[in-house]
Amino acid sequence: MAELKGTPEEQERINPANWPTYTYRLQTANDFDASYSCIIRALPGVLAQDDVTVTKVYQLESKLQLENNDELISNIIQLKPSLSSDGDGDDASISSHSLENIVASSEEPLSVLLPHCAPRNTSKEIIVLWKPLHSLTWQAIDAKDCNIESVKDAKLVECRPTGLGVFAVVHRLKTDKFAFTKKGGKVFSTVDGRLCVQCRPGAFRVNTPFSMQIQPVELASVSDVKVRFPDECSDLISSSPIVSLQFPSSKLNRPISIITPIPANSAKPKRPVTAVPEKEKPKSSSRPASAFGLGSYSKEEEEGDNLHLLALTNNGYWIVTDEMEYTPQNKKGDLISVNTTVIPNKYWLLRTKASTSSTKAELIANTLYDYLHKRVVQFIIKQKGDDPTDIVLVCTPTLKFDRTVRRLEDEGYSEAMKLSPEVFVREGQKIEIKFRGNLQPDEDVDLVLPYNSHLKTQVNMYIAEIDKYAQKSFSSYRGFAQFYVEGLVTREIYEDNDKKRGDRKSLGTEEVWDTIMLSELLISLPKPEPEAPKPLKKAKINLVSEGPIDDNLLKQLSGDLGDEWKMLATHLNVKKTRIQSIMRNHVNCENEPAIYEMLLTWVKRVPRSLDKVKVLCDALRAVGRLDLVEDVRDKEYDYKELRAEQLKENLLKVIFVKIAQHPAGLTRYGEIAAVLKVSDEELRNIENEYSNGRERCIKMLESWRNEAGESASPNTLLRAVKYLRLTDLAGEIRRMITY
Repeated sequence: MAELKGTPEEQERINPANWPTYTYRLQTANDFDASYSCIIRALPGVLAQDDVTVTKVYQLESKLQLENNDELISNIIQLKPSLSSDGDGDDASISSHSLENIVASSEEPLSVLLPHCAPRNTSKEIIVLWKPLHSLTWQAIDAKDCNIESVKDAKLVECRPTGLGVFAVVHRLKTDKFAFTKKGGKVFSTVDGRLCVQCRPGAFRVNTPFSMQIQPVELASVSDVKVRFPDECSDLISSSPIVSLQFPSSKLNRPISIITPIPANSAKPKRPVTAVPEKEKPKSSSRPASAFGLGSYSKEEEEGDNLHLLALTNNGYWIVTDEMEYTPQNKKGDLISVNTTVIPNKYWLLRTKASTSSTKAELIANTLYDYLHKRVVQFIIKQKGDDPTDIVLVCTPTLKFDRTVRRLEDEGYSEAMKLSPEVFVREGQKIEIKFRGNLQPDEDVDLVLPYNSHLKTQVNMYIAEIDKYAQKSFSSYRGFAQFYVEGLVTREIYEDNDKKRGDRKSLGTEEVWDTIMLSELLISLPKPEPEAPKPLKKAKINLVSEGPIDDNLLKQLSGDLGDEWKMLATHLNVKKTRIQSIMRNHVNCENEPAIYEMLLTWVKRVPRSLDKVKVLCDALRAVGRLDLVEDVRDKEYDYKELRAEQLKENLLKVIFVKIAQHPAGLTRYGEIAAVLKVSDEELRNIENEYSNGRERCIKMLESWRNEAGESASPNTLLRAVKYLRLTDLAGEIRRMITY
């Protein structure tokens, strides 16, 4: 088999580039834009596309712990066997284990290609962290850059795991691996070619492997930390890289030399000052140093500088060490040779002002080291221009601020931006978002997210007001978004007694883990336009007509009147307050309902004894509506005619009853019928239909009225009774008519 493995045919067969390729995509949103989640390549017959399911794992649920200098640069994905479609329960479990066994026992391990977004950085390398299925431990596996023809516009890294599981791509400080022989030698760092490690022959009795990590400290970081922490780091001038060496033993038989670069003091004179005669030497000025310009006076030039060699202790603090010696390697002073037989975990060179003590140098080192492992970020809140309830909350590195703002504007978030001051967070640190005030999320969203420099730390959501009747004095609903992280907080320790806190004695301070609010940003949500007042619901008023001015006439006038209705109301003595009330009740309505309500108000309040027709006609005439005056007069005439007809009809009914009740009228109703010319046939029909005398008399009189029509009148009945000489009955009828 070993002989076959070296043949070209076998090399082609085991080359992953010639294996079947399976591409998988995620349905959920990714932490960075990638067209797919991973690509798997395997020997023919090992697996098929549907055998593996790819899902995204959220970082806070993955239990992934990043080291100080690690940066997550990919989505965290899980590769697991797909459940068998032929069965469920135990059958599916057996199918999963079978696939795991097939993959683990494959002749060649899988080739898993993962997309990532690593920036160019010579001091870091890309590694893949892998957590096998049914395991709780993450382990680093070898990885290398890879390119395939089908995907040319993405960065890919290839790893060769022996099974399925959870994968993450991480940027980590580059590790150089070397080995010293008995003859000694010199090796150079691949990160910084100026840094080298050398030893003399005989320093090692056997071949000794070792590794080296370099963490560069840029001049920009030195300048920034001096500005941000002036009390601690004002004396700092420059810094060497942080060097970590890992030997099999922490103590060597003979010393080794480590040539370490550190920027020289740029304020020092580059060459000695030319000597001048004593009489030509400038006299020292009595002016204070602050009176000189920046170019003419330098305190650093006056004081010079000093180097401090520090080592990292096991508890994570930097201290000045005397176990290592250092000497300048050149006149410029930017290369320092560190000679030692004791290998610390990490060592560091700092150039400070000459007056800086060792204690102050340790404070500078610890402050700068903590700063190097933090990220300067800002929180941004933006709202969409067409929908202010749609907001985005972003945590972005300060260096990527402009790029982030442009991306948000391209996504439609064009409203005014809320920006926090610069704050510090760590890679992978959990950020929790809380709300206070009158705004809250209008949907169920995850408000806890990890920070990663190269991935989107962003939450999109819709917000809504809690109480729409609150904050009446503002033109918008207002609330605050608060950003919290967990950290050490210093608290006072008090005596444990019943006294109030102000009276208790402090026993000192302690550091405890608690939430720390990094920033708080205001969010404003414009209030909607006020709705038009709804018409008041009023009880329906029924106008009881007592004359020609009835409900129909009022509605007719309401439709015919125009803007002169307000002056008409004044002539009708309707109060101004009532007119204003009517106008408020009909703000967004036509005039007709308001005019009708005004006329109805006047009719209800005018005294009964007053001639309403005359008052209304005089008012209409005053506002120049003579046409409506004629309409009202016509209505009055029609009313009087109708009233007269109604009175005549009512009087006839009363006389009919009086005749039927009178003894003479009851006995002689037949003679009355003859005088009134009621036909004999009609009279016989009435007698056949009714047996009661009074009913016969009344029905006979009603028949006469119907036949006579408008000529039927009380006077006609009176003349008929007189003709038959029914004196008493005639007198009563006369009194009824005259009354």
